[in-house]
Amino acid sequence: MNDKKITERTIKNNKKETMQKRIFLLYVPGTIAIVFAIAYIMTQNMTFLWLFGLFSFITIFGIDGNSKVCENCHKWGSVNWTLEKGKEQVQEIITENAFGKRQKTYKKTKYNNKIGICKCCKHKIVKETKQRI
Repeated sequence: MNDKKITERTIKNNKKETMQKRIFLLYVPGTIAIVFAIAYIMTQNMTFLWLFGLFSFITIFGIDGNSKVCENCHKWGSVNWTLEKGKEQVQEIITENAFGKRQKTYKKTKYNNKIGICKCCKHKIVKETKQRI
């Protein structure tokens, strides 16, 4: 993908907007949710439990948006992630017990690629994930 040219001013504005959204969607609701959880534990009042659930939902929404921040232009929620199936690798391990008998075990490892493409600057991000089967 071709990266679009983005000015320093745009990056600065995107960083400011991202920080504001992090504060309002992550830090503040997360802190308030913890306070309501402590208040519910102390009083056993269901109102605090409902408020805890509400602010936890907002915090989860903020975590999801935070995972979609572009590394190039720092725009909040602009990365679309897709999962590309990768390769499987089989590793053979031979162990020998006390009686001299050999045993073979196999370990399968699957490598997947998460590919993110920014809607704003068309920057491509590739993250490789490793999964044992």
